Amino acid sequence: METELSLPRTRVGSDRVFAWACFAGTWLALVATGASAQVYDAVVYVDSAQLIVDGTPPPDDYGFRGALTALIYLPTAVATKVGLSGDVGVLLQNSALLAALGSFLLPSLLAAAGARSRARTVACCVLVLVVLGRFAPPGLMDIWALAAALGAVLLLARPDRWRVAAAGALLGTAINLRPAYLIPTLVVLIAWAIWVRRHSLLLAVGSLAFLLPQMILELLRPGSLQQWWTGVLTVNEIQLAYSAWVVRYDTMPAAYPPQQFFCMPGMAAAQDGQIGSPVGLLSHLLASLPTSIDLMAQKTTAWLMWTWSTPYYDAAEPAISQLGVMVAILVVLGAYGWVQAARRGELSRSLIVVVAALALGVLAGVVTSTPEARFAMPLVVLGMVGVLLVRFDRMGWRSLGAVAAIVVVVVLLGRHGLSHPAPAGFVSPEICASPTTTKG
Repeated sequence: METELSLPRTRVGSDRVFAWACFAGTWLALVATGASAQVYDAVVYVDSAQLIVDGTPPPDDYGFRGALTALIYLPTAVATKVGLSGDVGVLLQNSALLAALGSFLLPSLLAAAGARSRARTVACCVLVLVVLGRFAPPGLMDIWALAAALGAVLLLARPDRWRVAAAGALLGTAINLRPAYLIPTLVVLIAWAIWVRRHSLLLAVGSLAFLLPQMILELLRPGSLQQWWTGVLTVNEIQLAYSAWVVRYDTMPAAYPPQQFFCMPGMAAAQDGQIGSPVGLLSHLLASLPTSIDLMAQKTTAWLMWTWSTPYYDAAEPAISQLGVMVAILVVLGAYGWVQAARRGELSRSLIVVVAALALGVLAGVVTSTPEARFAMPLVVLGMVGVLLVRFDRMGWRSLGAVAAIVVVVVLLGRHGLSHPAPAGFVSPEICASPTTTKG
């Protein structure tokens, strides 16, 4: 006979079986989309893992890429030794991570908000398939860094000493994999120290984990730490130089040159000299008011205009796709869902702080960078969770109308931000001040 004590265990066991079934189904669906050839950065990441397996020293031009990026695809590199195609190995490995994201990590975030259910688990898997499915074939770092950052969010939802330290290490891992997480991590650290204050030093020390792999590599290969830091600074300088007049950047695998920049001609025409620091950028933006406000509005909406080619870009696709509208809805309605759940008292203080700080940090990163569409992934995935927190029965027509209006504004602003593509290749303010084409 089943007792009251055994019933919860039975239910937990059943839920785990269900989650694993969702994982298997999602993984198979992602694998069925097929592998694709690696290009550009993806080639570097996959080949670096292969070099480690082959016992070959890493290339001298690894530059700004963190040491951990060479370890991510080690399973794929090992599998190639028994005849598996590297492209297929990347697909299998990335699909497993995305399936775990939909079946375990996102439902766990919902559970932290008191909203876990089997229906929501299925919804998470479907959203991962539809929205993130095209991240399975390429060997990029985006989904791996995202998983580390979301893992940190989950740990900080119920903070104790070890969870906070582990969360810091995961944030540091995200930075090493994708330096774009540096600003979001700094915002999380500051917000945590001000509004939560529990083990703040541990969180900060843990986040320095992004330096540990570089120090280990320095012992194995003297000079690599300086090379890495120089590369990071160089990329940062390039990002700053473009950030004052470029709305978005994308990579076109099927074109040569593959660089596609979307410009704001007014800000490009106002560019006077090289911007070499965040202070210089801020000064330039303030001097360019109110045009710079329009630039920020375009940048924070244009990167949400995903297409069915994201994380890459295909010039043949329309500027506004069904996926772009869906992403805009997820981000806007998802933000409403998080706010609604916080007002209902269903979220812990620590979870509210870390989710808000991560989202604001990602947005802050737009100011000092030239964002690609894939850089918006943290906002999109937080939006997925937020949408599943919405209580539509408590929403009201006024709130629904406001959300719909904001979505329309986001889509129109995003479309406007993509209306001035520059000729393919690297650009200058002079080129961006008078783009030769306008995308319809």
